[in-house]
Amino acid sequence: MQAGTTLRNRYRILQKLGSDCFGDTYLAQDCQKPGKPRCVVKQIKPKTNDPEAMLRGKRLLEAEAKTFYKLGNQSDRPPLDSFIEGGQFYLVREFIEGLDLGEEITPRRGGSDAGSGLVSTPPPLASPTLTKRRSVLLWLVLGWMGFAGPVFGKGFWDGGTASRDSGESPEARRNNRPRGRVEPIIAGYATTTFSFTTVKVNREGEIIERVRAEAQVLAENLGNGVSLEMVSIPGGSFMMGSPEDEEGRNDYESPQHRVNVPAFFLGKHPVTQAQYEAVMGENPSGFPGAKRPVETVSWNQATEFCRRLSQKTGKIYRLPSEAEWEYACRAGTTTAFHFGPTITTDLANYWGTSTYASEPEGVYRQKTTDVGSFPPNAFGLYDMHGNVSEWCQDVWHFNYNGAPSDGSAWESGGDSSRRPLRGGSWGNYPGYCRSAYRFWDDAEGYVDAFRGLRVVLWMPQEV
Repeated sequence: MQAGTTLRNRYRILQKLGSDCFGDTYLAQDCQKPGKPRCVVKQIKPKTNDPEAMLRGKRLLEAEAKTFYKLGNQSDRPPLDSFIEGGQFYLVREFIEGLDLGEEITPRRGGSDAGSGLVSTPPPLASPTLTKRRSVLLWLVLGWMGFAGPVFGKGFWDGGTASRDSGESPEARRNNRPRGRVEPIIAGYATTTFSFTTVKVNREGEIIERVRAEAQVLAENLGNGVSLEMVSIPGGSFMMGSPEDEEGRNDYESPQHRVNVPAFFLGKHPVTQAQYEAVMGENPSGFPGAKRPVETVSWNQATEFCRRLSQKTGKIYRLPSEAEWEYACRAGTTTAFHFGPTITTDLANYWGTSTYASEPEGVYRQKTTDVGSFPPNAFGLYDMHGNVSEWCQDVWHFNYNGAPSDGSAWESGGDSSRRPLRGGSWGNYPGYCRSAYRFWDDAEGYVDAFRGLRVVLWMPQEV
């Protein structure tokens, strides 16, 4: 990248600092912070055009980001940001004046694993050299955890779960793994199975089918009896946007285009007031209730929630991209709503005295309802239609011309002062609650009781 390039309408590149097998590292300015402080931007840049190799490379850096978050959770220097733009992955860290890490630690050659040159026994913690720079912690943790650096057999990063004394090389450990199953690169996220029932309706709003289903859920403990449930969403392909014959569609939803979405975890419900308060220490909602969705939240507040949640848990949480949100909402359906061609107020919370198709008028509750009060979709996600509109990560664009097809947030071009909202709310007509419907609001400024959020857990996997 050239000096002067701006990423995410925020990070202005000043100069290149160096390169490694992952990509390039740059010195940049954070133009959205007072004083425009300097930061470090790492860009993954594989030395190949092979799609599989590029995907593996992206996952390597995702794993590195996860490690940084774990370290940052134990120190006062967490990662600043992580994002995808133009198909490239970026990790933003604080810039710290000082020597190169290689000058801070001079590893002894010989007696080390995996040809990395790292010594088998790291120096003691009391060493002034080690405590001088926070970045040294990464080397220490990887050294002590039985991992002597990345192993580049076909781009795979071995997590170092086997003992150094096993006599088995990292490549051998990889090749001896059981085949035919998906295995996380970063282990330790245990999931449980939950069961639920989905429903389908006709144009009259009559339930014509009930289906029993299961999904995997991960529970994040936020303390004081509050937990955040994240549902495993399988990867897949879908047509994003609305067809031309869908009632109530607008040009914002055009053109329809195919998007391939990698697997991810999405909140089972919108973030509740109890969850928001457990992380932020405050509750801005106009309709109080621990199990009600938090509302009156700006996009800036939503992203700050994700940052603090990441710092609190040591995991990487963020807002969903528009593509992830719509893919998760549809859950394999192509109708206007995941319930079918219409919805009713028995299935969602919206301005129910207005109708969409041939269903009868319902009720207008004029406030939010407890999350999980209505049937979920086929992925096990609740309140994807109505209750609160949910912020997405993307910059606002007035149509999908030029939109990415890999499921990532569209953060180049557009209007960064505006951000998209999805799903409709308790105060919207049913047409505004369609799977494809999208609108925008200012990232900061006046916020009403319609705006909430749902979060993504970033968990890289080997497939």
